Amino acid sequence: MAQTQARAVAEAHAVQHAEENDIRMPEAFKQLEIQLYAHLDHRMRDVLTAHMEQVDAAIRLAIEAQGQEIVKLMQNQLDAFEKGITARIEDSRRFAEKKAKSTVRRHHAEENAAHEDVKLSLWREIAECKASVVDTAVHRADSISCAFASTQADDVVRPSGRSSTRPSFSPGNAQLILARSPHLMTKAPCHKGKKYSHHIQFMRQMEAVIKVLKVKTS
Repeated sequence: MAQTQARAVAEAHAVQHAEENDIRMPEAFKQLEIQLYAHLDHRMRDVLTAHMEQVDAAIRLAIEAQGQEIVKLMQNQLDAFEKGITARIEDSRRFAEKKAKSTVRRHHAEENAAHEDVKLSLWREIAECKASVVDTAVHRADSISCAFASTQADDVVRPSGRSSTRPSFSPGNAQLILARSPHLMTKAPCHKGKKYSHHIQFMRQMEAVIKVLKVKTS
C-alpha cells in the first residue's frame, strides 16, 4: 500500500516535471533561436561589411586602373593630334616659303623682263637719235658747203675793192654761215619727246657739223 502510494506520488511528480519541462523547453528554444538569429545577423553584417569593403576596394582599383588606361589613351591621342598639328604647320610653312620664293622669282623675272624692255627701248631710241643726228649732220654739212661755195662765188664777182681769194674757213666761220642761212638753224626732230633731249641732240648735231666742216676745209 505504501509502495503504491509512493509510486503514485513519484509518477505525479514526474508528470509535473515533464509538464514543466515541456513548457520551459520551447521558451529556451525560442531564446536560443533569437540569440542565434541575432548572432547570425551580426555575423552576416560583418561578412557583408567586409565583402563590401573588399568590393569597394576592388571597384576603386578597377576604376583607378581604367582611369589610368583612359588617361594613357587620351595622352596618346593628344600626342598624335599634336604631332598632326605640328606636321600641318610645318607643311603650311614650307608651302608658304615655296610660294614666297616662287613669287619672288616671278617678280624678279618680271622686273628683269621690264628692264630688258626698257633697255631695248633705250637702245632703239639711241639708234634712232644717232641715225637722225647723222642724217641731220650730213644734210647741214652739205647745206653749209653749198652756202660757203655761194659766198665764195659772190666774193669773186664783187668789185676789185674786195679780195677774190678764198677766205680761210674755221669752226668760228660756221656760225657766220649758219647766221647767213637761217634754214640751217632748224632743230632736228627729237624722237620720243624726252625732256631736254632736243637741246643735247642739237649740240651734238652742231659738233658733228663742225667736224664735217673741218674735214671738208682741210
